[in-house]
Amino acid sequence: VPDEGDSNHLNGSKVTVGTTSVTVSAISVYVGTVDTAPNNQYQVGIYTNQNGTPGTLVASSTAGTLTPNAWNTRPLVAQLQANTSYWLMYNTNGRSAAVNNMYYNVGSAGQGAYSTNGVPFASCPTTFGAATLTKGVYSLYTTTDASPPPSTYTLTVTDPTTGCFSTDDV
Repeated sequence: VPDEGDSNHLNGSKVTVGTTSVTVSAISVYVGTVDTAPNNQYQVGIYTNQNGTPGTLVASSTAGTLTPNAWNTRPLVAQLQANTSYWLMYNTNGRSAAVNNMYYNVGSAGQGAYSTNGVPFASCPTTFGAATLTKGVYSLYTTTDASPPPSTYTLTVTDPTTGCFSTDDV
């Protein structure tokens, strides 16, 4: 089922980070029919969770060009805290509600949201504004790295004159 939000509205899903903080490096979105150029652009962003609705912008991507019936990915870097909810949001410059739409599955109440007012394309607002909550779980996913940096590094030094080396943990 395609999303019910019109183009130039923000649409997305609430996610909760597990017990380990993660660094997001990209967000992908799956869309169906795509409008013709130049109205085939999209942007993604991450918002805080504010009392169950999208709150303040954490990070947003630059605009990209949509490919129909495919996963479309934009780079975006954000550090998300453990045991914290966020909103993954999508915006497009399509000319009607029939194009550039994400797909969704029906989830539980409050898992999806869309803005009640239009949002100028390519400018994720710093705060989400008024939202309508839905049961939509939209076709958005993140690429993350949850592995913590090592607590020690091994340094190996070789003396070029003798060929001897030493190894130390630092």
